[in-house]
Amino acid sequence: MKLKKLHIRGYKNLEDVTLDFSNNNGISLLLGNNGCGKSNILEAISAIFSALYRENLLKPKFDFQLEYEINGRDVNVSLVNGKYTLKVDSKTITSKSSFTKDEYNLPSNIISCYSGESTRLWTKYYLPYYNEYINSIKGAVSTPKLPLVYINRYSLDISLLTLFFYDFDIYTDIASFCKDILGIKTIKNIVFDFDAKKIKEWKINAILNLVQAICGVDNVSKIPSHKQLTLDTFKKRVFPIISNGKELFSCLYGATMPKEDKIITNIKIKCELKNGSLITVGDLSEGEKKNLLITTILEVLADENSLILFDEPDSHIHISRKRELKDILDRYQNMRESVLTTHSPSLASAFEDENHIIGLGTDENNNTKIIDKSTADLISEITNGIWNVHQQNVFLSSNKPITLLVEGETDKLIIEQAFKKLSTNYPTLNFDVYSFNGAENIPKLLVGLKTSSIRLGKKKIIAIFDSDKEGKDCCNKTTVKYTKARNSKGLYDITLPKDNATIENFFPDLKFNDAYAKVLKANPFSGSVKDFSHKILIKAKIKLSEDCKSFTDEDFGDFSLIFDLIKEIDEII
Repeated sequence: MKLKKLHIRGYKNLEDVTLDFSNNNGISLLLGNNGCGKSNILEAISAIFSALYRENLLKPKFDFQLEYEINGRDVNVSLVNGKYTLKVDSKTITSKSSFTKDEYNLPSNIISCYSGESTRLWTKYYLPYYNEYINSIKGAVSTPKLPLVYINRYSLDISLLTLFFYDFDIYTDIASFCKDILGIKTIKNIVFDFDAKKIKEWKINAILNLVQAICGVDNVSKIPSHKQLTLDTFKKRVFPIISNGKELFSCLYGATMPKEDKIITNIKIKCELKNGSLITVGDLSEGEKKNLLITTILEVLADENSLILFDEPDSHIHISRKRELKDILDRYQNMRESVLTTHSPSLASAFEDENHIIGLGTDENNNTKIIDKSTADLISEITNGIWNVHQQNVFLSSNKPITLLVEGETDKLIIEQAFKKLSTNYPTLNFDVYSFNGAENIPKLLVGLKTSSIRLGKKKIIAIFDSDKEGKDCCNKTTVKYTKARNSKGLYDITLPKDNATIENFFPDLKFNDAYAKVLKANPFSGSVKDFSHKILIKAKIKLSEDCKSFTDEDFGDFSLIFDLIKEIDEII
């Protein structure tokens, strides 16, 4: 399965969006801030395939055109004004049911992994297929196919149990993940709780056969409400009726997922770590839990014809675990088709090949827009590595009318805090702030924007330099000196409206002196005087940017000089 292109019109804020997946080599990272439509894209994909898997081809309530390659076939499916057009290798398929029944036209399954609290995706698109799965399995000997699979934190225990069902001497990648990434040497024991009342309502089927095997009984009436066994006993009892991890997961998934119909009410696994200590799955870190689900999906549940949707898989996990996530995905590149959403600069930076990244933003109407890759490449070249790929995309995707460029990160933090205090005096101002790790880096962007083909619409970009010698020298290099007249590209530069000043000088002197004294007291002298003095100055600026959150409105009074100047530029027609 390989996605090629998807056009969506009229779904939430996906008013008119075309996504090109053709060069992404099996991994597509949808990168953008909250509210830009990332999750809506995953919902739209789920809606499309939820309809396609059904013979009567239920119609999503939006138009789309989807192109993908599968089993050596080029498939093109479109829905426009309520009418489907179905093509395989450019040949139009007139019978809707024949298109759906031909399993070579559709992915083997769509797997969605979501770690948040919302159940919208599950309820609207995946639950109906789960209910069909349960109804069809109740009287079946084998497990039927489940085309739409939804994985979340409720699948953690069955995921770990499934991985340990494999022979580690043969499946060395799974063994390495469990032992090296999770740090789990083995499973000491597994405790199952059963709902005897629900079990009696089911006819004999693959799931009940599994439950009987776990309990070591030959009749459902003999199934106890509670059973504890070792991993070896579990594998010896289950292996005669289930020979692979995918079938085991499917049965456990069917027995445990919905609260209202599950016959296994609880699974508790006691794990032994490499150091000998014992933990449960709940004791794993957030990163380990996410990686457990991702590995189970990629290794067990998916195949080369699956489509996998990961909604912010890196959320709430430590930065070091984000790299692990990327490494896991890399092992299956070109063998699985995965679409991920994220707003994490750390995960985006882990993708050295930026072809994987689709930048998303919003326009002035808050509709999703795609960040043009050629424009992003220009910004990357202009900034010369100053901004990572996430910062480039955030800059291009911003729909705020003003962008401020400042010398350092503490300048950015202080200006943002000052505006929080004074914003009621400037109700029309709306801006982003970006820092550049030094005044000398700002002219590169402004000159590049001025001379490039990049068009930023009505946006105004204002570079703010310190009014010291270095700041004034760098300001002169931008070649877009502010003259109270409209700049053809909306580019302006200013120095701080105080003589020989940095941002810190807009606070009362006592505030910066106090921050400096605190840092000096906490850092005994070391090295050369010059190096020590520079280090203390940097730390004092950082300390001031932290302390200013508790300052009074009066302490920010002089910042009105800066915002007055920004407002003056904002009002230029």
